[in-house]
Amino acid sequence: MFSLRPRDGYPQHNMIGGHEGIGGILMAQDESLISDPVAARYLAHDCRHCHACLHDLPERCPSQRDFPRDHPGTYQDLGDYAAALCSFAAASKTLRKLNSSPEDVVLISGIAGAIGNLAGQIARNVYKTKVIGVDLPEKQPGLGPRNSRCYDAFVPVNRDSEGSTSFIEGLSRACSDLRGPGVSPTMADGVIVTAGSTAPYTNPIQYLREGGAIFCVGVPERGGEVSFSIAEVVEKGIRVQGTLMGGWEESYRVIQYIRSALLSPVVTRIELRDVLSYMQRFVSYENTGKIVVKTLPLRNQQPGSQLFFLAFA
Repeated sequence: MFSLRPRDGYPQHNMIGGHEGIGGILMAQDESLISDPVAARYLAHDCRHCHACLHDLPERCPSQRDFPRDHPGTYQDLGDYAAALCSFAAASKTLRKLNSSPEDVVLISGIAGAIGNLAGQIARNVYKTKVIGVDLPEKQPGLGPRNSRCYDAFVPVNRDSEGSTSFIEGLSRACSDLRGPGVSPTMADGVIVTAGSTAPYTNPIQYLREGGAIFCVGVPERGGEVSFSIAEVVEKGIRVQGTLMGGWEESYRVIQYIRSALLSPVVTRIELRDVLSYMQRFVSYENTGKIVVKTLPLRNQQPGSQLFFLAFA
């Protein structure tokens, strides 16, 4: 499957897209390598010794090499593990940076998305943190039986109601219910925005208690902007941080979470003919979890494995 370059810096013609793939070596000059597993992620190489790498920002490494910008991409995917190479690693890095405790309450905006559902599962099952999931009410059923794995309480939000008085009141009630009786009413300890729209960035400081943290993971179309009171940030001691993606160590960590059944990714597999309709659903924020487009098996492929094109929610 070939595509045109999305922006400058990518191949002009016959670009093989895809940046989340796991497969096996079928041909090699060194025959001892045949059948060894191979993984391809967007950030294929970073130097590990520059300022960015040493500060846990490998995606800013000036020497980085990427799939499919610098190398042909891949659509090979074995099960749920391939997504650990990018979006799920971003969720893991965000929770590691937040470093929440079992007594904390974390709000995750975009809980039904590809990154959001994994962020909720990591927060609950790894850090034992209480999670409030926020998303459009029509997307909640898409999580299916994994609802209880992703969040402890769900606060629905309409496209124009985030930041409204009714939404903040609902969030406050959810925080109080999760903290239990005998605890003074307070807002969330952390806010993780994984949604790709601008609405969740409408003064998210009002969702936080003193000393809370905002993690920006979702990036709205055309970049987006956020505006809030500097005085409130200073007075409440709020921390604001962005997270783009995790390194290889983060990917290995998430793979172990999946293998140990701590995480159960929400994946929707569709047919190739459905690509256009699901791409439109991305624009209107209707997709839930990870969207995987199933195509034909490869010749000489191991039994049970299939060829997939992966997209993001």
